[in-house]
Amino acid sequence: MNRITSYVTSLAVTLSLALATIGCQDNKEPQKPAPSAKKTTPTVTVPTTKPVKPAPPVVVRPKTLFERLGGTAAISKVVDDFVAIAAPDPNVNFTRKGHPNEWDATPENVAKLKKGLVDFIGSATGGTVAYSGRDMVTAHKGMEITDAEFDALAADLKAALDKNKIPAAEQTELLTIVGTTRKAIVQPAAVKPAVDKPKPDGAKPDVKPEDSKPDAKPDEAKPGTEPKPDDTKAPDEKPATPDAPKKPTPDDAAGKEAPDKDAGVKDPAPAEPASK
Repeated sequence: MNRITSYVTSLAVTLSLALATIGCQDNKEPQKPAPSAKKTTPTVTVPTTKPVKPAPPVVVRPKTLFERLGGTAAISKVVDDFVAIAAPDPNVNFTRKGHPNEWDATPENVAKLKKGLVDFIGSATGGTVAYSGRDMVTAHKGMEITDAEFDALAADLKAALDKNKIPAAEQTELLTIVGTTRKAIVQPAAVKPAVDKPKPDGAKPDVKPEDSKPDAKPDEAKPGTEPKPDDTKAPDEKPATPDAPKKPTPDDAAGKEAPDKDAGVKDPAPAEPASK
């Protein structure tokens, strides 16, 4: 009996809840349909970008001779070997012995010389090192360096380049640069004026070969030859005529005997005509 009672009670509760739910739905306003969306034309947006300029071509700068030689460190090594080879070379006369501007090869002077050579080569081959020494004419004035000595010096430089395994192309470029300094470095020796030495008393004067020749004798006529005619006389000159004999005067007859009638007066011999 109790089971039936509880069953009926639960059924009644269920029905009441169902009716309450239906009633709540009736009190709600009916939902309106959602308005239809208007058709829109799609717009295409074109991106506005600035034209991109092409990158400039990469220019590869050729290396300078200074860089291809190896820079300051490699040039310094070449200069050290060059001085070591050229200093004892008799064909170079490194210290300029016997010349007005003789050079004293002290350690300080040798170090200064090497630095000047490194700076000069570095500046002449396109390096950043600036040469601040004297110009070539002033630096070598009075040394009287000859062309043969300059050539021997260049040969010693090439030997130093070979020792440091510098390529042939770089050697040729460097030796060409060094060759441009020939006119400034090679200087003729000064001509010393001749000084007459005093002669001792009683010394014979110097006789030149021209003075020792005998005096020329005048032309003498050779035997068997006739003298040449005098060209100063005119060719048309006539021979001189003899003077006419003088007539005797009375005074002559008184003092002298008259000549014989048969004895004629002899004419003097006519003068010979001048030879032409």
